[in-house]
Amino acid sequence: MESEFQAGFLGPVSLLSKPECRQLLRRLDSDRNVPPLDWPKGHAPTSEAFRSIATDERVLSRVAARLGPDLLLWGASLVRRWPSQKHAWHVDLESAGRPGKTVTVWIGLEHTSKASALRLVSHSHRLGKTIQELAAERQVSRLELSDEDVLALARECNPACELFEPALENGQALFFDGALWHGSRNTNRWFARTALILQYATPDVRIPEELAFQRWPFRYREEPLPACLLVRGRDTAGVNRILPPQATQEAGALPSLSNSIHTFELPLEGDGSGWRRHPFFRGSTPNLAALGCHASVLAPGRTPHPPHEHAEEELLIALDGQPELVILDDAGREVRHRLQRGSFVYYPAWRTHTIHNPGLEDASYLMYRWRSAPNRGANRLETRTFTLDLEPNASPDPEAKPFATRPVLHGPTLYLRTLHAHLSRLQPGAGYGAHADEHDIAILVLEGCVETLGREVPANSVIFYAAGQEHGLRNRGTLPATYLVFEFHGSPAVSAGRLGTLWSELRATPARHLPGRLARLARRVGRRVPGLGALRGRRQRKS
Repeated sequence: MESEFQAGFLGPVSLLSKPECRQLLRRLDSDRNVPPLDWPKGHAPTSEAFRSIATDERVLSRVAARLGPDLLLWGASLVRRWPSQKHAWHVDLESAGRPGKTVTVWIGLEHTSKASALRLVSHSHRLGKTIQELAAERQVSRLELSDEDVLALARECNPACELFEPALENGQALFFDGALWHGSRNTNRWFARTALILQYATPDVRIPEELAFQRWPFRYREEPLPACLLVRGRDTAGVNRILPPQATQEAGALPSLSNSIHTFELPLEGDGSGWRRHPFFRGSTPNLAALGCHASVLAPGRTPHPPHEHAEEELLIALDGQPELVILDDAGREVRHRLQRGSFVYYPAWRTHTIHNPGLEDASYLMYRWRSAPNRGANRLETRTFTLDLEPNASPDPEAKPFATRPVLHGPTLYLRTLHAHLSRLQPGAGYGAHADEHDIAILVLEGCVETLGREVPANSVIFYAAGQEHGLRNRGTLPATYLVFEFHGSPAVSAGRLGTLWSELRATPARHLPGRLARLARRVGRRVPGLGALRGRRQRKS
């Protein structure tokens, strides 16, 4: 295997039959509705379908031949590329600079061909530099680099580099060194290509979570480390967060959220598709059945999806540009809420909506979304836009209060006894000590720098404090810090498993949506119960 990996990859390898691809894709699609643990690549701890293919001997034997007897699975995800969608040339940050220590397995499952498959640059895993670093040195955008440009950069370091564009089919796989340069572009005219990505390492390689979204210089989140699975052999290094087999999530369960920090850079980097989502967290808390947060970048003139409605309530906060929330009222008329940095909009569950970028530059926004047991109270909040009127972050004012807050939003919603928001301004040296709250708290740092959870947290960061967990905050910088605080006052003990969550969703569903939701639920049950889907198919054929 080592000789076969001299160029940095092995393949194409025929791994799965066409029927196996279809069956596996159905299982992965079903389990992909269960949120991954910690980050978008964390499906293996929460999904039996991802775990089963990742531990299949046809895969593991080839990975072990490259890495040895001790194998760590740190990434498992399903990736779709729509027609004309491009994934710029890159090296995965978690495995960059570690040739011979990591292996990525790319398996085509649907509409895989030479026009949609992965492309590689041979020998690039041992160049000593990533494509991100070389592009930054030459002050060019990776999104604008052609295949010829990328190959020319690689050959400046090693003339033996070649562009490899395999004619892959469904069921075929590529095994490649995690430090190898790679990218993809789906030039199919009509169909989305779907591939499974499995990422392995030797246990002595510390796997961090990336923060810089493929940008150079690379930046990593030190804690918490992503949850990994030991799929073969032993771990004698102890440098990763390895879950014991019994600690993996049950099917349908959301991971419990804990205190965390998520820092991002503006402007957010897109991927050429017109809309890119950067997930931060999603899970359950003692007060909420589900709470998630992500940032997105939207290209000029684009929308991420047609107008739709869903069970979750949402907050949309503008980060830069002019994102616009488009709401359809009961008469079907559009109501547009134009936002800019320093403003946000709340909108309830089951409100038909989409998001549009009417500007000439990319627009970035942060979103919180949640659901839980319905709140029986009346006088719930309706769609409303809030403007913060941010003050310039000037030098400290000796006359200013050390810690000043201004209420922005307060009221009940479908799922919350109270949704509260306030803007805080913290002077240098000010802060508060460790304590725990009965509600969940999400903070967006807008200006300055604060210290919490043992770390310095700069502007453009999200801080999450889970209900019941201790936290404190202090400004140890030389300038005032400004941040926006959201408090989610839910009902205790609502996360009673998947059945309780489904019952809560049904209770909160408007009558006009119940038939469609029940039909979707029946399809999901049919996929999960062995033999039920086949029985339904036989009945349909008889009729």
